[in-house]
Amino acid sequence: MTDSWRLKVDRAEQHLGDLKREIDRYAEQHAYKAVHHVGGVKCHEHPDCWRYRLQITQEPDPWLAILAGDVVHNLRSALDHIAVALVPSSRRYKASFPIRMEDPWVRENGRYVAKPETRRSFNTAVKGMPAAAITAIKELQPYKEGPDARIHLLAQLSTLENADKHRQLIPFAAGLRRVASKVTARGQVLYQTFPTPRHFIPDGAQIAHFGWRIPPPLAPSEVNVEVRGTPLVAIKVIQRDRSQKGLPGWSPTDELLRHIVEGIREEVFPALEPFARRR
Repeated sequence: MTDSWRLKVDRAEQHLGDLKREIDRYAEQHAYKAVHHVGGVKCHEHPDCWRYRLQITQEPDPWLAILAGDVVHNLRSALDHIAVALVPSSRRYKASFPIRMEDPWVRENGRYVAKPETRRSFNTAVKGMPAAAITAIKELQPYKEGPDARIHLLAQLSTLENADKHRQLIPFAAGLRRVASKVTARGQVLYQTFPTPRHFIPDGAQIAHFGWRIPPPLAPSEVNVEVRGTPLVAIKVIQRDRSQKGLPGWSPTDELLRHIVEGIREEVFPALEPFARRR
């Protein structure tokens, strides 16, 4: 029989599949365009300068936040399920998988840096686990990454979980990947780019820039700007408190969640399953 913590991750993957399909459906809408940009910094390259910027015309459905939350909830539950499997039956209702950004045991000048409740809550969560399992959990903690703790996969999971609880997961179109653009005017191709795997243009960024010197002057109606690309649906966390440590800016939604799924399967489970009790 499959262990419950692995079933939780399997369920998270099903939700992730649903999320990816919704993102693909949004991408098919081509909800973006190039808009003529007037003003701004003076162009020293073209006396008669034309600029176009990318504009997202419709944001993804807020439903994506619900699907992302379902993925996050199942992943966090998977960690608590394996934590429960590490303790005797008498501790199963108190055990959980702690995630800490700050090392509860680090000392400076002979004193603990972290507050006493930080150590107390950690010890309560792991009480009754084999010593080797507790060591493994400590090695898996974000604080082991030092300055990079906040981008550790478990730190990202914790941030997403807290944001989901407070309805602060916000999906949005960050821009276009693999962008191709073509500008034509009066039968001439004036500007053209071709897609490359790493080519990304954020929403609002310049997507075409060219000059026109042939009289009479061009009118906007004579310019045709074609843009094609794949919308990058990202997720950001709206912080209630600026002092909170969260995700670094934003991350591609499906890629971020896939990274966490794989990390739990490939790093967390192998480290702890040898100590799990199958009831």
